[in-house]
Amino acid sequence: MNLEVEQKLNDIISYIQDSFEYKKCIEIKKKMANNQTINELVEQIKQLQKQLVRYNNKETKEELKKTEEKLKKIPIYQEYNNYLVIVNEKIELIKMSLNDYFDKKLNNDIMTKNTN
Repeated sequence: MNLEVEQKLNDIISYIQDSFEYKKCIEIKKKMANNQTINELVEQIKQLQKQLVRYNNKETKEELKKTEEKLKKIPIYQEYNNYLVIVNEKIELIKMSLNDYFDKKLNNDIMTKNTN
């Protein structure tokens, strides 16, 4: 990849990583790593998801839903998810902006060249 392009992409990544919300996600994630309840629930969810893929039964679906609800009720997990949503929205906005920019630039060039 062209070094200049790579640098510009790194600038965009830095923009996200330097945001308050991204930093909060990292901070909270570190705290959650030491939370036994969260870790146990996450592990249960992973196991239930595997079971659901294998067996696809109603009981497993219900147990998975209940376990996910327990996890979602933990305040630090709620806070993490709130910040994560904002970070993901920033990423999506950048992707959409880049797509829109490329589309306008390239289509404009194509349309202009076709009319000549």
